[in-house]
Amino acid sequence: MTTDISRRRIVQGMGAVAAGATLPGFIRPALAQAAALRVTHFGGPFKPLEGILTAPFEAATKGTLEWSVETSVSALSKMQAAPDSPPFDVAMMSRSFGMRAAKAGLVRTIEPAKIPNLKETIDGTLTPGGSGVAMFFDSVDLMVNTDIYKGQINSWLDLWNPDLKGKLIMPSSAISTALYVLISVVRAMGGKEENEKDIDNAFRKLAELKPNVRTFFSDPIQPNQILERGEAGVAPQFVIRVFAASKANPKVVRMSAKEGQVAIGYDWVVAKGAKNPDLAFRFIDGTLAQAQQAKTAEAQYGTPVRRNLVLPGAAKAPGASDGGKLLFIDEDFVAEKQRGWLQRWAREVQG
Repeated sequence: MTTDISRRRIVQGMGAVAAGATLPGFIRPALAQAAALRVTHFGGPFKPLEGILTAPFEAATKGTLEWSVETSVSALSKMQAAPDSPPFDVAMMSRSFGMRAAKAGLVRTIEPAKIPNLKETIDGTLTPGGSGVAMFFDSVDLMVNTDIYKGQINSWLDLWNPDLKGKLIMPSSAISTALYVLISVVRAMGGKEENEKDIDNAFRKLAELKPNVRTFFSDPIQPNQILERGEAGVAPQFVIRVFAASKANPKVVRMSAKEGQVAIGYDWVVAKGAKNPDLAFRFIDGTLAQAQQAKTAEAQYGTPVRRNLVLPGAAKAPGASDGGKLLFIDEDFVAEKQRGWLQRWAREVQG
């Protein structure tokens, strides 16, 4: 399980903040006194979010942000361990994990009235039941180092090709990537994740993949590191992280499965034990503002949730849907099943 791998305190800005100026988003009246808000993101390519979101938040609230890195799994684990005093106030979580946290009573319900910018977002930005608010949507597709694997991948079922033996790395049950690969394989086999028989067939198929698998990774940072070093050729990976890898190494590319990619909402959730929930709601509202959504889209942070978002000099925002098609799932159903599916992945796919 991934634990905090970095933590830094973003000190209160000077300049515009000292002058009392406000930046786009986060525009409601400032709080009477400074307060700190502890927020998590997924690390790696998500770290620039700190630079995008900190200054407007601090200018509007006179508060400070303390950033740390958590995966969905580690954030959920820490809320379970200390529900009344978690080490963060707002966590970024993949949607199914956030909804699982909500079912366990670990997060606060978000009322739309407290997030004015919600009215400017696409349907599905607010999760069913109000467990969280998506800042953008990602998906899981296939990342390929073309120096190591010189073939073409067009389907999730191509992972079973004999020429991939020893060149493929797969997610372990410790991270949510495994969940989305399972659903992708079910869909590629013509099934539905709601059908137990189709899930059984997919697990049997995945168990047959072991001869091709070099190793199982337990952190979403690892596929980028392994493929960039040339130690493997192919890995399922979040599209946002594929974009980050391709910027650093042109030999690392995305190959899209024709069946599509599961859409994943990256949601802000407010921990039950948040020290300042009103400040947390203000933070979330600001991340949906026009300026913040545009900057994250320009940085290729998935599919933005702000409606009619057009970037300067571009016909549309880049995003996770480029090069493939997004597949939306029943989030409530997946949240209910994910624990059992991940346990089964550990036994039957990794074991």
